Amino acid sequence: MPLSAAEKQRRYRQRLKDKDKDAAMEKERRRWHQRQAAGKITPISDLTERQKRAKRRYWKKHNNLRVQRKQVAVAQAEVSLNQNEIESVLTDCTPSMSCISVDSSSSRQRIRGRKVKRKDKSAAYRKINDLETKVVRLKRECERLRKQAERAKANVSGKRKRDLSIDENNNACDNDTPRKKARKMSDDPKVRRVLKFHYAMMSQLKQRYSEVSKNRANKQTLCKVFGTGVC
Repeated sequence: MPLSAAEKQRRYRQRLKDKDKDAAMEKERRRWHQRQAAGKITPISDLTERQKRAKRRYWKKHNNLRVQRKQVAVAQAEVSLNQNEIESVLTDCTPSMSCISVDSSSSRQRIRGRKVKRKDKSAAYRKINDLETKVVRLKRECERLRKQAERAKANVSGKRKRDLSIDENNNACDNDTPRKKARKMSDDPKVRRVLKFHYAMMSQLKQRYSEVSKNRANKQTLCKVFGTGVC
C-alpha cells in the first residue's frame, strides 16, 4: 500500500533529525579529541587510582541527578494530561502527599559552588602543610646557627683565657727570682748553679738595657752586642 503524503513528510523530517543528530555527535567527537590533544581533557585511564575514584563518584552523582530530573519531568507531563486530577491535587493536598518539585540542592550553580569550595579548601590545606614544613626547616636552621655561634664564642673565650694564662705564667716567670727559675728548670745542683748564673746575668742585662734605652745609639749598640734576647 503506498504511503500517504503526510507519512512521507513525517519520515523525511525524521531522517533530517537523525542526520542533524549524527552530525552534532560527530562534531562533538572531533571537539573532544581536539581538547584531549591540547591537554585540556585527561582520559580516566591516565588518572591515578584516587582520581579515578573521585571521577566515578562525580559521574554517579550527576547521573542520579539526571535520572531524578527526568523522573520529575515525566511525572509533571503525566499530571498535565489530566487537568481535573491536577485541580484535585491542589485542593485536596494532604501531609501524606507532597507536591512534585525539584530539590534546590541539585542545582548546577550549587554543585559548581561546592566543587570550587572543596578545591579552594584543598589548596589551602596544601599551602598550610607547605608553610608548616618551611617553619620547621627554618627553626632547625636557626638552632644550628645558634649552636655554631655559641661554639665559636666558647672557642674565642677559651682562646682568650689560654692567652691570659700564658701571659700570667710568663709574667709570673719574669717576676720570679733567678733561684726560683733555676729550681723549676732542674733538680741537679750543678745545672741549677749554671741556670741561676744565666738568669741573674739576663736580669741584670735587661735592667741595664732599660736604663740606657733612652739613648737610641746605646740601644742599637746593645742589640748588636747581645742579640735580640735582651732587646
